[in-house]
Amino acid sequence: MQLTAQIKEIKQDRIKASGEHFFDVCVQFFDKKTKKLHVEKRLGFPIESTEEEITSEISKHARMLESEAKSAADEKVRVEAEKKVDTKIKGLTGKEIK
Repeated sequence: MQLTAQIKEIKQDRIKASGEHFFDVCVQFFDKKTKKLHVEKRLGFPIESTEEEITSEISKHARMLESEAKSAADEKVRVEAEKKVDTKIKGLTGKEIK
């Protein structure tokens, strides 16, 4: 799965405890092929961040989400294969062969 990212909203916010300002960025990640929304995330960036730094980090986040999705898909395939093996083992265990 390849993802694209779109900034839905960006605003300046402040950490109440420290008073430090930051960019609160709401990003939507879409499946590039189907155009369906994969996930929406809120990411925080230092107020000094440049546009290039923010977009670069969002791109890195998209690659990380792609990797996680691939790992989840691989795990699902592995679990299904194990279930098939378990079914065969149960079917053969104790089976009388003539």
